[in-house]
Amino acid sequence: MSTLLWIILAVFLASVTYLAGVRRGRRQLESRTEATTVGALSTSTSVLPVDSARYKERIPDEHFWFSAITLSLNAFLISHAQQWRIDVFPALWVGFLNLYALYLVVHRAASHAGKLVTPTALLDRPQRDRTYQDKWTETKCNLHTVLSHVPFVICEGSGALFYILCIVTSYFAVLFAHRVL
Repeated sequence: MSTLLWIILAVFLASVTYLAGVRRGRRQLESRTEATTVGALSTSTSVLPVDSARYKERIPDEHFWFSAITLSLNAFLISHAQQWRIDVFPALWVGFLNLYALYLVVHRAASHAGKLVTPTALLDRPQRDRTYQDKWTETKCNLHTVLSHVPFVICEGSGALFYILCIVTSYFAVLFAHRVL
Protein backbone atom coordinates (compact mmCIF):
# COMPACT_ATOMS: atom_id res chain seq x y z
CA MET A 1 0.00 0.00 0.00
CA SER A 2 2.86 2.40 0.71
CA THR A 3 4.12 2.00 -2.87
CA LEU A 4 0.75 3.15 -4.17
CA LEU A 5 0.82 6.21 -1.93
CA TRP A 6 4.32 7.12 -3.11
CA ILE A 7 3.32 6.81 -6.73
CA ILE A 8 0.18 8.89 -6.20
CA LEU A 9 2.25 11.53 -4.41
CA ALA A 10 4.85 11.55 -7.21
CA VAL A 11 2.20 11.90 -9.91
CA PHE A 12 0.48 14.66 -7.94
CA LEU A 13 3.73 16.60 -7.45
CA ALA A 14 4.68 16.15 -11.09
CA SER A 15 1.26 17.42 -12.17
CA VAL A 16 1.44 20.45 -9.88
CA THR A 17 4.95 21.27 -11.08
CA TYR A 18 3.89 20.89 -14.70
CA LEU A 19 0.78 23.05 -14.28
CA ALA A 20 2.75 25.75 -12.50
CA GLY A 21 5.21 25.86 -15.39
CA VAL A 22 2.37 26.05 -17.92
CA ARG A 23 0.71 28.92 -16.07
CA ARG A 24 3.99 30.78 -15.73
CA GLY A 25 4.71 30.33 -19.44
CA ARG A 26 1.22 31.48 -20.40
CA ARG A 27 1.48 34.58 -18.24
CA GLN A 28 4.83 35.46 -19.80
CA LEU A 29 3.47 34.92 -23.32
CA GLU A 30 0.31 36.92 -22.57
CA SER A 31 2.32 39.83 -21.21
CA ARG A 32 4.50 39.77 -24.33
CA THR A 33 1.46 39.55 -26.59
CA GLU A 34 -0.28 42.41 -24.78
CA ALA A 35 2.84 44.54 -25.02
CA THR A 36 3.10 44.02 -28.77
CA THR A 37 -0.59 44.60 -29.49
CA VAL A 38 -0.97 48.00 -27.87
CA GLY A 39 -3.51 49.95 -29.86
CA ALA A 40 -5.18 46.86 -31.28
CA LEU A 41 -8.90 46.27 -31.07
CA SER A 42 -10.18 45.74 -27.56
CA THR A 43 -11.98 42.55 -28.62
CA SER A 44 -8.74 40.76 -29.50
CA THR A 45 -7.45 38.19 -27.06
CA SER A 46 -3.96 37.11 -26.24
CA VAL A 47 -4.02 33.40 -26.91
CA LEU A 48 -0.97 31.20 -26.99
CA PRO A 49 0.53 31.37 -30.45
CA VAL A 50 1.37 27.86 -31.56
CA ASP A 51 4.58 28.92 -33.25
CA SER A 52 5.98 31.01 -30.40
CA ALA A 53 9.52 30.28 -29.27
CA ARG A 54 8.57 29.86 -25.58
CA TYR A 55 5.88 27.34 -26.43
CA LYS A 56 8.28 25.33 -28.58
CA GLU A 57 10.86 25.34 -25.78
CA ARG A 58 8.31 23.76 -23.42
CA ILE A 59 7.28 20.92 -25.74
CA PRO A 60 10.14 18.51 -24.79
CA ASP A 61 9.24 19.03 -21.12
CA GLU A 62 5.63 18.18 -21.87
CA HIS A 63 6.72 15.03 -23.75
CA PHE A 64 8.73 14.00 -20.71
CA TRP A 65 5.92 14.55 -18.20
CA PHE A 66 3.26 12.81 -20.31
CA SER A 67 5.58 9.86 -20.73
CA ALA A 68 6.82 9.83 -17.13
CA ILE A 69 3.33 9.75 -15.67
CA THR A 70 2.18 7.07 -18.10
CA LEU A 71 5.28 4.94 -17.57
CA SER A 72 4.97 5.25 -13.77
CA LEU A 73 1.36 4.04 -13.96
CA ASN A 74 2.42 1.11 -16.13
CA ALA A 75 5.38 0.33 -13.85
CA PHE A 76 3.09 0.33 -10.84
CA LEU A 77 0.73 -2.09 -12.54
CA ILE A 78 3.60 -4.36 -13.59
CA SER A 79 5.10 -4.38 -10.09
CA HIS A 80 1.79 -5.46 -8.55
CA ALA A 81 0.97 -8.15 -11.10
CA GLN A 82 1.73 -10.94 -8.62
CA GLN A 83 -0.60 -9.56 -5.94
CA TRP A 84 -3.67 -8.86 -8.06
CA ARG A 85 -4.75 -9.23 -11.64
CA ILE A 86 -6.54 -6.67 -13.76
CA ASP A 87 -9.49 -7.76 -15.85
CA VAL A 88 -10.42 -6.68 -19.35
CA PHE A 89 -12.16 -3.41 -18.41
CA PRO A 90 -9.25 -2.03 -16.33
CA ALA A 91 -6.87 -3.14 -19.09
CA LEU A 92 -8.95 -1.21 -21.61
CA TRP A 93 -9.01 1.82 -19.31
CA VAL A 94 -5.22 1.74 -18.94
CA GLY A 95 -5.03 1.30 -22.70
CA PHE A 96 -7.14 4.42 -23.16
CA LEU A 97 -4.85 6.38 -20.84
CA ASN A 98 -1.81 5.16 -22.78
CA LEU A 99 -3.48 6.04 -26.07
CA TYR A 100 -4.27 9.54 -24.77
CA ALA A 101 -0.63 9.97 -23.73
CA LEU A 102 0.41 8.92 -27.24
CA TYR A 103 -2.02 11.46 -28.69
CA LEU A 104 -0.57 14.22 -26.50
CA VAL A 105 3.01 13.38 -27.45
CA VAL A 106 2.26 13.36 -31.19
CA HIS A 107 0.08 16.47 -30.84
CA ARG A 108 2.99 18.38 -29.30
CA ALA A 109 5.32 17.09 -32.01
CA ALA A 110 2.87 18.29 -34.68
CA SER A 111 2.58 21.61 -32.90
CA HIS A 112 6.36 21.94 -32.79
CA ALA A 113 6.52 21.21 -36.52
CA GLY A 114 3.87 23.88 -37.18
CA LYS A 115 1.35 21.38 -38.55
CA LEU A 116 -1.62 22.28 -36.31
CA VAL A 117 -4.30 24.28 -38.03
CA THR A 118 -7.38 26.04 -36.75
CA PRO A 119 -10.61 25.22 -38.58
CA THR A 120 -11.62 28.13 -40.81
CA ALA A 121 -14.98 28.45 -39.07
CA LEU A 122 -13.16 29.29 -35.82
CA LEU A 123 -10.58 31.74 -37.12
CA ASP A 124 -12.68 34.82 -36.42
CA ARG A 125 -13.83 33.65 -32.97
CA PRO A 126 -11.62 34.39 -29.93
CA GLN A 127 -10.76 31.53 -27.57
CA ARG A 128 -12.83 32.89 -24.69
CA ASP A 129 -15.98 33.08 -26.85
CA ARG A 130 -15.82 29.53 -28.16
CA THR A 131 -18.40 26.98 -27.09
CA TYR A 132 -17.88 23.32 -26.34
CA GLN A 133 -19.06 22.51 -29.89
CA ASP A 134 -16.29 24.77 -31.22
CA LYS A 135 -13.74 23.01 -29.02
CA TRP A 136 -15.05 19.65 -30.25
CA THR A 137 -14.59 20.81 -33.85
CA GLU A 138 -11.06 21.93 -33.02
CA THR A 139 -10.32 18.60 -31.30
CA LYS A 140 -11.51 16.61 -34.34
CA CYS A 141 -9.30 18.75 -36.57
CA ASN A 142 -6.35 18.18 -34.21
CA LEU A 143 -7.03 14.43 -34.15
CA HIS A 144 -6.90 14.31 -37.94
CA THR A 145 -3.64 16.29 -37.89
CA VAL A 146 -2.13 13.98 -35.25
CA LEU A 147 -3.04 10.85 -37.21
CA SER A 148 -1.48 12.27 -40.35
CA HIS A 149 1.63 13.33 -38.39
CA VAL A 150 2.42 9.85 -37.01
CA PRO A 151 4.34 8.72 -40.15
CA PHE A 152 6.39 11.92 -39.96
CA VAL A 153 7.33 11.19 -36.31
CA ILE A 154 8.25 7.60 -37.19
CA CYS A 155 10.40 8.59 -40.19
CA GLU A 156 12.02 11.47 -38.31
CA GLY A 157 13.12 9.23 -35.45
CA SER A 158 12.96 12.06 -32.95
CA GLY A 159 12.54 12.03 -29.18
CA ALA A 160 8.77 11.82 -29.67
CA LEU A 161 9.28 8.41 -31.28
CA PHE A 162 11.31 7.28 -28.26
CA TYR A 163 8.50 8.31 -25.91
CA ILE A 164 5.95 6.57 -28.12
CA LEU A 165 7.98 3.35 -28.12
CA CYS A 166 8.39 3.49 -24.33
CA ILE A 167 4.66 3.96 -23.77
CA VAL A 168 3.64 1.20 -26.19
CA THR A 169 6.22 -1.24 -24.84
CA SER A 170 5.27 -0.63 -21.22
CA TYR A 171 1.56 -1.07 -22.01
CA PHE A 172 2.22 -4.45 -23.62
CA ALA A 173 4.34 -5.35 -20.59
CA VAL A 174 1.34 -4.55 -18.37
CA LEU A 175 -0.89 -6.78 -20.48
CA PHE A 176 1.63 -9.64 -20.39
CA ALA A 177 2.36 -9.24 -16.68
CA HIS A 178 -1.35 -9.46 -15.85
CA ARG A 179 -1.87 -12.22 -18.41
CA VAL A 180 -4.54 -10.26 -20.27
CA LEU A 181 -2.92 -11.19 -23.60
